[in-house]
Amino acid sequence: MPIVEIQHAALDARVRMFRAGEEVDCFVVVTDSHVIVIDTFSTPEEALEMMEVIEPNLKTRELLVINTHQHYDHAWGNSVFAADGEFPVPILAHQNSKHHLEQQRTTLLEKQASDSRFANVKIIAPTLYFSERCTINAEDLSLELFPAFGHTNDQVAIWIPEIQTLLAADALEFPFPYVASSGSLEQLLSTMHNLKSLKPKVIAPCHGGIHDARLIDQNLAYYAKLEARVRAKALPIEALDLPDLPERLGFSFEDALAMLGLETASDFYRDFHQRNCKTLLKHVNT
Repeated sequence: MPIVEIQHAALDARVRMFRAGEEVDCFVVVTDSHVIVIDTFSTPEEALEMMEVIEPNLKTRELLVINTHQHYDHAWGNSVFAADGEFPVPILAHQNSKHHLEQQRTTLLEKQASDSRFANVKIIAPTLYFSERCTINAEDLSLELFPAFGHTNDQVAIWIPEIQTLLAADALEFPFPYVASSGSLEQLLSTMHNLKSLKPKVIAPCHGGIHDARLIDQNLAYYAKLEARVRAKALPIEALDLPDLPERLGFSFEDALAMLGLETASDFYRDFHQRNCKTLLKHVNT
């Protein structure tokens, strides 16, 4: 799908934001010494479109790529940066990404069977890994990478202290993120509190646009409200697959949006809310 650069007054001019329709936002940080690509979209074609825009910045700067996690909309353009790609450079990710690659290959086969858009995608593994924290010193800016688990157990967020900007990947979203499983709920909530402790002025998630620190409070409030409704209704685990589970809990998709003053949002998030209801029901019943 077409890639467009999004201008936003809250973003420092060195942080460039690129959007693929309603699917995902990826970022490029242009410092005095580096061009740092943060996520590579869903296809090599999309990644190349972004690179055509930023290529003039490469004449005097080193290129580096970061995968925030291995989901298709964040890392399936990696082949552009592979050894035989158009821009062969290191790809940096959390070491847990190694454990997600086989599942991504399975997912790719499924998507290629139903959508020609993914015909040229190859699953390309990162080439550099870190475990706890990693800091990229890029002269005028530094990028601090650290685990932001919950959505996945390989996800990282990126803090740029000089401009108090948080690139949150999928740890935060607007209207709300989804949690991968009941076992990772506590991880996600812990991640959110950790992000809040940074006191960011600007938050740039990969879904939902640019926000300030209130986004963290909104995401936390959503999960607190959902857990309260699950505990109050005390539905049995057998209710897990009810299509009207949110309504049974007294916290419909529309109720969740109303918390944020929204009347509508993409059905993408309706599915997220359904998943979150199931996850919280599992969490409370185990």
